[in-house]
Amino acid sequence: MSALSRREFLKYTGVAAGVAALDPLVLACSNGSSAASKAGGTLVISLPTESDIFDPHATGGWDTYKHTLQMFEGLTKENLTDANEKVPSIQPALAEKWDLSEDKTTYTFHLRQGVKFHDGTDFNADAAVFNIRRIWDKTFESYYARANAFSGQYFVYLKDIQKVDDHTVKMTLKQPFSDFLRMQNQSYGEPLMISPTQVKKLGNEGFAANPIGTGRFKFMERTAGAHATMLRSDSYWGSDKALVEKLIFVWVSDAQAALAGLKSGQAHLKLWVPPDDVDPIKSGGFNVSMNKGPIVNYWYLNTRHPILKDKKVRQAINLSIDRDSLVRNISKGTNTPATGLIPPGCNAFDSSFKGWAYDPTKAKALLADAGYPNGFSVKFMIPEYGGYQDTFNARMQQDWKKVGINIDYQKLEWVTYMHKWAEGLAPDVGALQLGWGMSADYWFQLVANGNNMPPNGTNSGWYQNRDVDALLDKAAKEFDDAKRRDLYQKAHQIVIMEDAAFAPYTFDLAPIALTSKVKGFVNPPEDWFQLWTVSLSG
Repeated sequence: MSALSRREFLKYTGVAAGVAALDPLVLACSNGSSAASKAGGTLVISLPTESDIFDPHATGGWDTYKHTLQMFEGLTKENLTDANEKVPSIQPALAEKWDLSEDKTTYTFHLRQGVKFHDGTDFNADAAVFNIRRIWDKTFESYYARANAFSGQYFVYLKDIQKVDDHTVKMTLKQPFSDFLRMQNQSYGEPLMISPTQVKKLGNEGFAANPIGTGRFKFMERTAGAHATMLRSDSYWGSDKALVEKLIFVWVSDAQAALAGLKSGQAHLKLWVPPDDVDPIKSGGFNVSMNKGPIVNYWYLNTRHPILKDKKVRQAINLSIDRDSLVRNISKGTNTPATGLIPPGCNAFDSSFKGWAYDPTKAKALLADAGYPNGFSVKFMIPEYGGYQDTFNARMQQDWKKVGINIDYQKLEWVTYMHKWAEGLAPDVGALQLGWGMSADYWFQLVANGNNMPPNGTNSGWYQNRDVDALLDKAAKEFDDAKRRDLYQKAHQIVIMEDAAFAPYTFDLAPIALTSKVKGFVNPPEDWFQLWTVSLSG
């Protein structure tokens, strides 16, 4: 699967071929300015990569969650309506309230009554238990190994789940877990509620082709490599129904083609605007929105690689990155230097953490001390994501070459890349690039705790330090925000400044371009957003 090329997108939107060549699906959109807005209109969102599958339990990636969040809901939700919150607060969703036992190991969820899935079946305690067991319980008849691989980490401390009555579910944990609710609102796997009836009808693998949730939009159709369409659910249980009638997500790998679609009015939002285009887009009458969410661009450094297993080499890799130059000369206000791996937008972030300074002289000395006075060659893996990340990569490749580290980039299509990442780095791959992060402090556990190596997690560089693991295990149980932050920062110091298991380089502000017709869009401090508050003016 791949996103549309420039030629294909121009044809698809009619920019090059004229209105007569438009796909009927997009024709509905292009006719939906002032006239169609009376009936809600169609909102078109342009992304640089295709979404993974629409089975929230068994899928990954922020851009995928921007799709699935519109169709599915969880027991709780993050408040995505306030762009000024430092960390989104947790609110009721399909559970109208919950209780936590005094020992902080038992959650009792009181479910909303009268909620139905898009197929007309009831959401109740049986459905909630089905969903969790599909992810977590290997003895369950509908257990899905892929769902466990993506979403199992959210329930790593779950001991038991029970139906108390038709609208009450009790989950008992092995130990206190402070991020239990927040982790259920994150995305590397999404433990949102799906229709058990549809799973039983289509099978675990078949569900993604015709997914059913309870959200404000319902699935309409998907064309591989091109687009996905969702319709407003007029039977949605809540009072805050979606304002637009239809969503179309168009996957456009060519940034300039996507911007052409925006300028021509064929798209309303363009995600991940290249830095060089931000000012021209603004001067052209478009809005550009950025946030300080939990997005860090970084490299997993393979601690099993025959060369990078030496932490002096990993330290040299960090010392060779001129982060200030990346931000000043390339990102142009759309990124800030990443001082560490823990990003803004989560409780564990510490703005005083200094990280690695640019020092190529010291990097060369470390390489010589490690036995590589003349440097070495190594393969790094990168995704076909395009845009300024390619420019970042070229600049870092130059920086590393200055100290004798010769990087050979291996580039893979995005969804394939995601699965390679989930498998863990092969012995001949020195590093893998990713932009990730969560509003949950526990995210740092997923990438740095030795217990979370593939296939049981996303510590894909195979890093392990028992002292770090002990700090992280203690942090997972800590409910006091300040104490939890201190534990994470102690671990962070070891992981980044001593073991150099990762090479973070920028915190991303994720610029989004919007036409002036878009009203009610909120860009929260998160890696995704809700679209049901958006309307289109004439």
